[in-house]
Amino acid sequence: RQPDKAFTIQLLTVSSRAQLKEFVASEPALPLERLATFRYQNGDGLLYVLTLGRFDTLEDAYRVRDALALNGLDASDTWVRPLTDVKRSIRTTLQD
Repeated sequence: RQPDKAFTIQLLTVSSRAQLKEFVASEPALPLERLATFRYQNGDGLLYVLTLGRFDTLEDAYRVRDALALNGLDASDTWVRPLTDVKRSIRTTLQD
C-alpha cells in the first residue's frame, strides 16, 4: 500500500527472526513505530530484513540515514532502497 516512488532505509539483513529482535532490542534509539520487517527467499533459505521509515524523496532518506546514531551499524552499512524493490522481494516470498 506504499507508493512505488517512495524509499526506505534497509538497516539489516539476517538469517533469523531472532537476530532481528536481538538487534532491535540492542538499539533503544530506534523508533519502533517506523520499523518494518519482511522476509525473502535466497537460495535454499530465508533472509529477514529490517527497514526504517518511508520517505518521499531520495534526499530525505539519505538525510535520515546519514544522521542515524546506532551502536551496531554505521550509516554506510545501511541501504536506501526504492519501495518498488522491496515490494518485488516481498511478492516472491510468502509473508507471515
